[in-house]
Amino acid sequence: MTNFDGHPWHNSIQDLWSTKWDFLARAKVYPFNEWTVHSDYERIFNKLGSSFPGVSANGFDEDTWASFFLPEADEIYAEAQSLELSGNFTGAYSTYMCSIPQRLDDHVFPRRAAGLYRVGYFPWVGRSSTSEGKLKCWAMDKTSIESAMKQVSNQVTLEP
Repeated sequence: MTNFDGHPWHNSIQDLWSTKWDFLARAKVYPFNEWTVHSDYERIFNKLGSSFPGVSANGFDEDTWASFFLPEADEIYAEAQSLELSGNFTGAYSTYMCSIPQRLDDHVFPRRAAGLYRVGYFPWVGRSSTSEGKLKCWAMDKTSIESAMKQVSNQVTLEP
């Protein structure tokens, strides 16, 4: 067994979250970003940890990893599509991207589909990848961003 004393996040998915990624998600820094809503990732990592107690993140195959992110991101993406179809272009943009909090009906409405898809294909996906799950995450990340950009052309008003 490898000694990970200096790098406890390699011991288990729970340790990855509690000793490293929880902080990074809150700070919205790599591998996360400004699209991060901490509670989304916390929920996913709690599911990963309870489903695979004591298993290192290094021990996941690519499809297993992606399978925890896809349903969450797909649900948020569907929410954004619903907003778009109802004519709420600002809400749709914010839900696809979560890049700029929007004030809608006196509630801050930051959302997050693209960011979840991004971490779903972490740390990489490429032509040599055999993971259908990671490839779907990659494709949906791009689709989500493209959908958000379409909202800009629908005259979204971005407020500070």
